[in-house]
Amino acid sequence: MVVNVDSQGNIALAKNLVFYDRSKHVDIQYHFTRDLVKKQRIYLEYIPTKDMLADLLTKTLPHVQHEQLWHRFILVVSTYTRLVARGCVGNMFRRTD
Repeated sequence: MVVNVDSQGNIALAKNLVFYDRSKHVDIQYHFTRDLVKKQRIYLEYIPTKDMLADLLTKTLPHVQHEQLWHRFILVVSTYTRLVARGCVGNMFRRTD
């Protein structure tokens, strides 16, 4: 699974298994991420901040950037919906209980 990250420093910290004095305070979630990278369950890929789709849901953005990300978000959702309908991918939103 590819995880998009807009911080090259975080990618370096997750890939480098050596601990530094400055990274002693790193939260447990980063150790979990580092473990997943080491086990090759996830791959961290750099994406520029201006292209980070998650920012649409987490930040106040300038109107132009909001519109650009919104159109990309709609494209991703509609593509995913079509793939689920065709049975190409599992529905990750389906309840299992």
